[in-house]
Amino acid sequence: MNQPDPGNSGRDTQESDTLLELIYDSVSDIIYLLSVEPGAIYRFESVNRAFLAATGLTREQLIGRRIEEVLPESSHALVLAHYRRAIDERQRVDWEEVAVYPAGTKVGEVNVAPIFDATGRCTHLIGAVHDVSERRQLDEQLRQAQKMEAVGRLAGGIAHDFNNLLTAIGGYAQLALDDPQLPSAVKGDLEQITRGAERATDLTRQLLAFSRRQVMRPEVLHLGDAIEEIAPMLRRLLGEDVQLVTNVDPMLGHVLVDPGQLNQVVMNLAVNARDAMPAGGTLTLEAVNVGLDAAYAQGHAEVAPGPYVVLSVTDTGSGMDEATQARLFEPFFTTKELGKGTGLGLSTVYGIVKQSGGHIWVYSELGRGTVFKVYLPRIEAAPEERKTPAVEPRHAEGTETILLAEDDSAVRALVRIVLEGRGYRVIEAATAHEAIEAASKHEGPIHLLLTDVVMPGLSGIELAERIGAIAPGLRVIYMSGYTENTIVHHGVLNPAVSFLAKPFSPGALAARVRADLDS
Repeated sequence: MNQPDPGNSGRDTQESDTLLELIYDSVSDIIYLLSVEPGAIYRFESVNRAFLAATGLTREQLIGRRIEEVLPESSHALVLAHYRRAIDERQRVDWEEVAVYPAGTKVGEVNVAPIFDATGRCTHLIGAVHDVSERRQLDEQLRQAQKMEAVGRLAGGIAHDFNNLLTAIGGYAQLALDDPQLPSAVKGDLEQITRGAERATDLTRQLLAFSRRQVMRPEVLHLGDAIEEIAPMLRRLLGEDVQLVTNVDPMLGHVLVDPGQLNQVVMNLAVNARDAMPAGGTLTLEAVNVGLDAAYAQGHAEVAPGPYVVLSVTDTGSGMDEATQARLFEPFFTTKELGKGTGLGLSTVYGIVKQSGGHIWVYSELGRGTVFKVYLPRIEAAPEERKTPAVEPRHAEGTETILLAEDDSAVRALVRIVLEGRGYRVIEAATAHEAIEAASKHEGPIHLLLTDVVMPGLSGIELAERIGAIAPGLRVIYMSGYTENTIVHHGVLNPAVSFLAKPFSPGALAARVRADLDS
């Protein structure tokens, strides 16, 4: 029978120690072992490689030193209290702390556990720190996205109600201005009302852009061509003190965006850049292809991996601190003095980019300028020829019968006055069911249904289907203060749908009705 070789036992122990040391150093979490001496003295006895990488220290600089000599003084009391608690309660203690390392500030989940000898005395503490900085960053991104979504829903609801009010205010003021017998003394007052309504309309339009409830008419575009078209206007806007530099990748891909909304994005970013450079500077527009992988998407909430075209807008201005950047896209948030801005410019940019399927990222340092990066999904389709805008009819009058379904009494009365004043016969209905009943009782043809999208009882789409069964060949115009999924898909209007956005002017209403009846 073979006897065990005492020499082998020593080698086995040595190999086990080497293996444990390899495992100890391969763990990505920070691990350290402290000896516990009388008088609540804790000294480093062992640390792993992750600890050295985080602190920038060597083992020689750490082993044998007291914990107070390594940790910042501000955290001494808290850490020592956790150590005392772990020993007193004879169990592991967990907490979270923010540590400032040479490589940057990290948020760590810390735990420490006591080790006791046979007599029950605590001889060591073993601690570990798990870096949760990225997870906290993602949590904050998701929290911010949820907050923006909630604010967007609120803004959309406000804009919807205000657009009904503005339709009536602006419409009746314009009708009064069109009266040839209007006293000149009253004309100036009415013009002030219409100008106020127009400014309010701009505000609600920006709210709808932020809340991603604008009607989009996207086209396949080359961003380089779009930048070239808008550059002359930007140079006039920026003034002589700001130099405009453009740089476009010659192999740049195409994107699917609404041209008007894209111009709005660039103009808003340019205006903010100009305001950040009161003494002059340089504004750079750059467009390049990028590919965002899964690793990037994991670190950025609401970002899907894939090919993108990125539009960078960089200025050499005053820059922003972190607190300002955190609220940058919130509606009505502005750092400008009273009367110098509405705080809706960047929230509009945010909504347009999101509604276009992209995302926006900003980096800034005080005194070192700002860069906005707008990522738009890259597509393979080629740009189509631009369509010539339809010419509005010169004489928007007629004798046809129009069924008007609108639950807002002020808007309904305005539309009736405008259309009857141009020769049309108008049948009014305050609800969808009233409209169906009126259509059933009406003798003769109904040429056009003019309906609000959101109606009590039935939606505008459902109403159009019911009335269409009664009046074959019926044309339909939908009105709304904001877009609904019944007539759009992710904000993109169905080409077969005729849509009139509130608020509208009497002239725009009459022109749209005439154009649809003639089509």
